[in-house]
Amino acid sequence: MVQDHTKANEELSSLANAAQIPLPGELDPDQKDMRAKLESLSGAVFDLTYMQGQVIDHQKTVILLQWEIGQGQDAPIQQWASATLPVVLGHLEMAKNLLADLAAQRPQASSAPASTVPQAPPAPPVPRERPGLKK
Repeated sequence: MVQDHTKANEELSSLANAAQIPLPGELDPDQKDMRAKLESLSGAVFDLTYMQGQVIDHQKTVILLQWEIGQGQDAPIQQWASATLPVVLGHLEMAKNLLADLAAQRPQASSAPASTVPQAPPAPPVPRERPGLKK
């Protein structure tokens, strides 16, 4: 998975540079919030929260790639999105399976309230405009 992410990031960076699309230089607010949350957790609750974040992030990535494939205006980026989508869908499935396994291993008499144990969220809706761009 790390190799897939590294390859995708390098390819996307190259495509973005060629298309003169600026890339973010820091974490977005959701990513910063997740980092702060994870820093305060440990053990099974950390594992569950981390994997919930992975499911959400991969769901968001699927939506972004699907948008780019159908609505994008840069042919090389559309081709990259088409080639990358199956890999991301595979990662999403792995993340969902691992999250389910971790949730199943959680002891019934957990010290964490049930509301703090994350579940796999539903996929967010597909955006109508290019996601991530502010006007």
